Amino acid sequence: MTAESRNERLTREHFDALADKYDLNGGTYLSPLPRLCSDRAAELVLARAREGVIDIGCGTGYLLAKLAAEVPGFSGAGADISPRMLDVARGKLAGVPGVTLVEATADDLPFPDGSFGAAVCVMSFHHYPRPEAALGEAARVLASGGIYVIADPLRESGTLEESIAAKRADKETGEYAIYTPRELAAMAENAGLEVTGEEFPAEGCFLLVMKKP
Repeated sequence: MTAESRNERLTREHFDALADKYDLNGGTYLSPLPRLCSDRAAELVLARAREGVIDIGCGTGYLLAKLAAEVPGFSGAGADISPRMLDVARGKLAGVPGVTLVEATADDLPFPDGSFGAAVCVMSFHHYPRPEAALGEAARVLASGGIYVIADPLRESGTLEESIAAKRADKETGEYAIYTPRELAAMAENAGLEVTGEEFPAEGCFLLVMKKP
């Protein structure tokens, strides 16, 4: 297990503090983007939902609860670095016995190889200090042919190095970097994932759709 990084500590503290009010105003306390992107990600993985879905950076469990409501006998998992967000998710998913929630980082998921037919990561990837390792770990837990959908903020200007430097100066949220679709796609391909599509569901965000060969 990798020692907790500064980004991970700040991320955990930030979302622990927000957990009790994160779902206020219909889940748009911080921004409507997480809810909008979660809805679209759920649509994209729905066809594989009976094979199990892992939500990486699951937060308060909105996406998993949505899938559970739509798929009879749904089973899946949620991983998050914030224990307080997971507490809220457990309350929301108390009536869904097939869902497992774990406190874990995106690059160290406690599941066997090929465990899931689909994976999602909504508005969380930009917090990961080891993005290549996180992509590789998602690929590991996906079954062959599995789908991975990442939704994240969109960087529209500047270089990746400038984004990392700017986020490094942020003492509160634990963000690591904001990517372009091309940058994220290149990392995904290096992790053995095939990029099959990208979408721009709203201003300031994008979705990347990938498949494990």
